[in-house]
Amino acid sequence: MSLLSGARCVGRVAWRSAGRRAKTTVAAASVDASIPLAHKARHTTELSADGRTHVTTFANGLRVASEATAGHFGAVGVYVDAGSRYEDGATAGYAHLMDRLAFRNSEGFTSAESAALIEKLGGSIMSSSSRECIMYQAAVFPHDVAAAVRLMADATLRPKFLHEDIDGLRESVPWEIRDVESKPDMFLPEKLHEVAFQRGTLGNPLLCPLPQLSAATPESLTSYHRRWYRPERMVVAAIGVDHNEL
Repeated sequence: MSLLSGARCVGRVAWRSAGRRAKTTVAAASVDASIPLAHKARHTTELSADGRTHVTTFANGLRVASEATAGHFGAVGVYVDAGSRYEDGATAGYAHLMDRLAFRNSEGFTSAESAALIEKLGGSIMSSSSRECIMYQAAVFPHDVAAAVRLMADATLRPKFLHEDIDGLRESVPWEIRDVESKPDMFLPEKLHEVAFQRGTLGNPLLCPLPQLSAATPESLTSYHRRWYRPERMVVAAIGVDHNEL
């Protein structure tokens, strides 16, 4: 698969719903963080055959893809090649926790400042996790794209995993798990994945198992973040934004 087609595939997958989640057993298989994105990148920009899509790959592996489609809004997202299928017994459910900790305390913003900026930008900023991707997305007016990107950059690259935020998850995640378990249309597909794939990869839990939630610490989350949130595993994609500006 070419870099361009791969980036476009990432974009299609990333804008879909994150999928439904349910509690299951703790994953066991370990996945090497260097797979599948070991790279020897150089700074290049490619243009699709129809001239609409630009994809720039920086020397550190970060990819930036955009289409300058005319419209009243700009849509931008950051997509991390991480998710439940890559987790092992020590990190099962951590993609879910990263999703729930997004836009809280970071190096550049407090939780209150992030919430205030999201409200100012229209509230259309969210995060989500799936089996294959952790996503941070925003739909804003074109003149607000820079602010949205700044907020997502801080959320993805410079989070602070504070005890107070983790304690908040210990209160909210059990409720989320109970809610999913009460809905057969959400719960049964996850149980089918667990049975079909057994332990590991696509059979891993999408929601953080309660023992993992209890054991999570700022140090363990920081270690997970350093392992997976690397530029060669990240794509920034946008629609309705000038590529050079992005």
